[in-house]
Amino acid sequence: MATENIPYKIPENEASVFYPPIGDAPELTRDNMREIQHYAFKITDITFQTLRNETRLELLNIATQYTKKIFSFLPHKSSETTSHTVNDSGKNAAEQLYESFLPVEPIISHRYCPESIPIILTGHEPIFYHPGIWIKNHLAYYLAEKLKGISINLIVDSDSCKAGFVYVPCFSEESASIQKVSFVEGKETQAYEEISLERIEVIERFKDKVDALLRKNNHDDVKNTVKDMQIMFDCFMYQIRHAYQQGCKDMTGLFTAARKGLENAFGIKNLEIPVSLMCNTKGFYSFFLHILYNAKQFTEIHNEKLNDYRNTHAISSKANPVPDLEIHDTLVELPFWIWEKGGARNKCYARYDAGSIIVTNGNQMELALKKDEDPQKIISRLRSLASHPFHPIKLRPRAITLTMFSRLFLSDVFIHGIGGSRYDVITNGIMKDFFHINPPKYITTTTTLFLPVKTHDIDAKTFPALQKELNDMRTNPERHASGKTRQHPLFLKMVEEKRALIERMRGSDKEKRSQLFHQIKKLNASMFKQITNEFGNRQKKLAAIKEKKAYNKVVKCREYPIGIFPFNALHDHFANVFSESKNKDKQS
Repeated sequence: MATENIPYKIPENEASVFYPPIGDAPELTRDNMREIQHYAFKITDITFQTLRNETRLELLNIATQYTKKIFSFLPHKSSETTSHTVNDSGKNAAEQLYESFLPVEPIISHRYCPESIPIILTGHEPIFYHPGIWIKNHLAYYLAEKLKGISINLIVDSDSCKAGFVYVPCFSEESASIQKVSFVEGKETQAYEEISLERIEVIERFKDKVDALLRKNNHDDVKNTVKDMQIMFDCFMYQIRHAYQQGCKDMTGLFTAARKGLENAFGIKNLEIPVSLMCNTKGFYSFFLHILYNAKQFTEIHNEKLNDYRNTHAISSKANPVPDLEIHDTLVELPFWIWEKGGARNKCYARYDAGSIIVTNGNQMELALKKDEDPQKIISRLRSLASHPFHPIKLRPRAITLTMFSRLFLSDVFIHGIGGSRYDVITNGIMKDFFHINPPKYITTTTTLFLPVKTHDIDAKTFPALQKELNDMRTNPERHASGKTRQHPLFLKMVEEKRALIERMRGSDKEKRSQLFHQIKKLNASMFKQITNEFGNRQKKLAAIKEKKAYNKVVKCREYPIGIFPFNALHDHFANVFSESKNKDKQS
């Protein structure tokens, strides 16, 4: 079970982790469903169970329509050929791989009964996933199949675009490195949902940069692997370009379309829903109002649980894992973002006057709500402001309220990565005290997969031993001189002088010892000049090991995107993970 004391760890070697074990996940989901049925609190003026059922149905319909839209941007077998441009060296392989990406049907349809069908939810930013993130999507669909439920991926397009880049390996034998290539530049303060591409040149420029880096990896040890990486990247980028040409201009949609194409090849049929669409529902605005009406209580609980977490984990920074919410007399910071379309995210505050609550960004934006007004009328007003043709106002949850809403109002179980699980310990504490419930449990998973490239064998003791030896060669050069050098009269004289100085230091006062020490340093420098060849040889050995370590670090990076992994490496890894799980299920 996901508890507060689990020491979540990312696998250092190629392996996958599941908390709880994957075999316990179906029963955990059923336990959640039974627990949630007992929640009896109200959200504004509506019972939780009523609002949850309405919200699930609305969100499922939105997810279905959005997923259909994403599939419409992808090429289909019935209408497209495989005549896209690929590297000549891998044309046949690329076309064959590309065929597997093509959806046979545009969407998988469900007959929804939100109260009884389990919904398995996971989510992440709309970025180039690495395998450690992508395993959540595999697990969501795996559980949905086992439970005859529905799996959904929540696209967190409300996050700021700080991860809109990929890491690319450069296996140069002289200076191996990991290069970072941004998809868009200068958008770090904007939410993903705000980023649209006006020209296809942005896509082409990104592709060219990655291609150029991959082409540098042309030495024999990695040539075949890199060829497979180029084939995969060609296929991945073709789907982004195709989606763009079909009218998808937003960054979120483009990344999602390419990922969905790849997931199709793996048989993953999750629905997709962006946070931006989730937030335009009655359920979300009801949730927002409930926290707004009880903002001081929520904020106090929020900060208390954060403080408990920091104390437990010996965290001194008030910014980690998330900042406290501020409380100033009549002004309370809310756990939401607010901004106008096209702008950057701002913190959201509530200011309390005699008969009104002012929702504000702390600057010029202000929404006045009457305390005694019908909540349903307020919700209608907020929805109309969100759809304003010229200046729509956006309300979005922060990390804690996002998973809180998702776990309470949409899913029966949420699948986290390790980072999300750590901060959702805080979410559990808040839900328990604010709603007076036993929070639904969540699942945690990640995996480590490396590129199929051999690493250099390095004796772990050799590197520190050489470093220690090089340091000692400067302070004790006489120990490292060759036999011939040691027999030289001048060198022998300096060695004897040093011994005499060291002997004199033993009975000297502080000032005298300092003088003698400086004389010893001069002798060491003179003797060192006689062993420069030996020193240079050790330096070369150390440099060679450093290069091997740098090369291994490039190979052992776990954050390369799935869009440049060799397809077979991905397929074999995930097939092994879930075939092992299925075998364990059969045995049990």
